[in-house]
Amino acid sequence: MAAAKRDQMTLTLKPGQGAEVKMVTKQGAKVTFVWTTNGRPVFWRNRTKSDVTITLETEGDYQGPKRVMWSACGVET
Repeated sequence: MAAAKRDQMTLTLKPGQGAEVKMVTKQGAKVTFVWTTNGRPVFWRNRTKSDVTITLETEGDYQGPKRVMWSACGVET
């Protein structure tokens, strides 16, 4: 069995911007995660007037994260 993969990524959300991170996995795979912020958002949408930085740490059986950013103007991956 291969060792669990570990990653850490940091996202900075501008005011009004949001983010979603999806993990690319095989069916039945398990991933654990922890995130911390230097600001207020819990569901990764920054409704403040200041930038917010989110640090996401992941561990498990996955190929990689897929980051999706969105704002009032549209979506970018």
